Amino acid sequence: NGGTNTVVVSVYDPSQTGGQAVGKQRINDVKPHPGGGIFYTAASGIWQTVWLEPVAAAHITRLDMTPNLGNSTLRVRVQTAGAAGRSARITVSSGGTVVGSATGPVGGEISVPVPNPRLWSPEDPFLYDVRADLLDGSAVTDTVGSYTGMRSVGLAKVDNILRPVLNGKFVFQTGTL
Repeated sequence: NGGTNTVVVSVYDPSQTGGQAVGKQRINDVKPHPGGGIFYTAASGIWQTVWLEPVAAAHITRLDMTPNLGNSTLRVRVQTAGAAGRSARITVSSGGTVVGSATGPVGGEISVPVPNPRLWSPEDPFLYDVRADLLDGSAVTDTVGSYTGMRSVGLAKVDNILRPVLNGKFVFQTGTL
């Protein structure tokens, strides 16, 4: 309405409230290591882009995507605000070519076929483009673009030792902590 507005950005640090593994997120002393031992102080704050975006009353708030390599599909759950009873159309593309599309109710699981998926791996970090359209009848009222990799992560016995596997194959893990 032409008036002055103030945007306030704050940071919430849930370091010790989540189910994450013990490591750098510990704030307090942990027995038997007073002073922290291997436990570092938490470091948090704004670490990625922050933006302000106007949206319609009925809009997409989130996409939850899970690849299912067993049946070559991408399972998508479209979370919305103000869009109860509506549908969403999901389109998966590769290099501008549509490889799969499906429509279903918002909040429910929508299974999109991805035939002969190109698997994501560190050697080939291929990502599919994903488009979610919020529908009111046949009219598109909101659109969200995203991306995903088709891959599976799990544990399997390799040389009789339980190992982490990516797409069914052992991948040696390196990293801190």
